[in-house]
Amino acid sequence: MIQTRYDQLWHRWLTYLVGWFACFQLGHLIVLLVFLTDPIRYTKLFQPPEGWTTQGIDFLIGWSVADASLAVISLLAVLSWFRDAKHAALLLFVIINLTFYSALLFLSINIRLGTFANSPLLSALATLGYLPVLFLGYGLFQHTRTSEVQQCNFRV
Repeated sequence: MIQTRYDQLWHRWLTYLVGWFACFQLGHLIVLLVFLTDPIRYTKLFQPPEGWTTQGIDFLIGWSVADASLAVISLLAVLSWFRDAKHAALLLFVIINLTFYSALLFLSINIRLGTFANSPLLSALATLGYLPVLFLGYGLFQHTRTSEVQQCNFRV
């Protein structure tokens, strides 16, 4: 298959974004594992003004376990991208959608509870660090729509 210069640059740009996603998910996994070692201590970083309830902390622990699992699966999908697996872009696109919904849930809960007011720097880092992932999601959507989907004889 002959690739144009544009296709090569596009693939290189996607590879840089996939690398960023890997770093982001690795950092996210480390933060989640640290949180899971002592949830009571680390919930004080994102504490609502009235404090966490026991039910709220239990929810955060369960959500952290699910999110850590998603981070591990994300890292495996990134590995498949760098090994040029056949459907790596499609797999990454699906996983980025899942991470997007998790990030949206995190953002909406923290806005609702008012926890961002206690730690604006951590909140800004968590939010701004995710922005390149949105560009990656769009790029993977374009990539899968134009290459893999057509190779599978699906109609767009």
